[in-house]
Amino acid sequence: MRSLAALIIVAILAGGTGDASSYVIDFEGYPSGTQITDQYLSYGVLFSGYPPGESPPMTEDYGAGSYGSVLRSHDWYSAMRIEFVDPLNPTFYLPVSHIEFDNPIDSEVDYIAVEVFDASGQLLYSYTSTSPERVVIDLGAPVAAYMILDDSASTAYVIDNLETDSPIVFFDGFESGDVSAWSATVP
Repeated sequence: MRSLAALIIVAILAGGTGDASSYVIDFEGYPSGTQITDQYLSYGVLFSGYPPGESPPMTEDYGAGSYGSVLRSHDWYSAMRIEFVDPLNPTFYLPVSHIEFDNPIDSEVDYIAVEVFDASGQLLYSYTSTSPERVVIDLGAPVAAYMILDDSASTAYVIDNLETDSPIVFFDGFESGDVSAWSATVP
């Protein structure tokens, strides 16, 4: 009973249940060539190469006055996987309902094949982006567990300003609207 009371108090202080969390990952602050894997775990996002075993994606810093720091696959062309997970237990998916990112290059045409999957591996959404474009994926409910981005036309590709909206859900199923509650100790 005491644990339930503590959860209710945390919910009240955190803004109640069902609130959405929104954040933008811009890859700034990392020098070119930095491998990106779990640096954004506190946001509930993991990055990896795809298929499993491929090198992780890395940053490319185009510098001020251009695109800034962006994310690319390890060789510019291979696929990358982006997973939406519970920050307290990254082996547990924390599905999102809304995903946005930039396919920013405007000096040439970059194509990105986007595929979004649920936790069981069922394809939910498929799209081919042509740069420059802000890709917006709105699934209506938090069902997207991960997505695969790939170069669909051997043009190389980069992404920037990844944003998702999702309720924050603790591993035990408790929801909170406050990102700081992720690190809270709940008895």
